[in-house]
Amino acid sequence: MDAFLRTMEYPCTKDDLLREAERAGLAAPTVQRLSALQDRHFHGARDVVVERPRLVTGSAPA
Repeated sequence: MDAFLRTMEYPCTKDDLLREAERAGLAAPTVQRLSALQDRHFHGARDVVVERPRLVTGSAPA
C-alpha cells in the first residue's frame, strides 16, 4: 500500500483513494482497510499512514 500511496495525487478524498486503489488492482483486503478510513480529505500519504493504526486496532491514533 505504501507504493500506492506515494503515487496518489493529493489532496484527495477517501472516495478518490478507493477508486484509485481498485483501478491499481490492490488486493481486496487492502481496499477494505482503505474503506474504513474516515470520510475526509487527505493532503498527503502521511495523512493516510497516521490513520492506519486505527484501521488495525479500531482506535484512534495516539
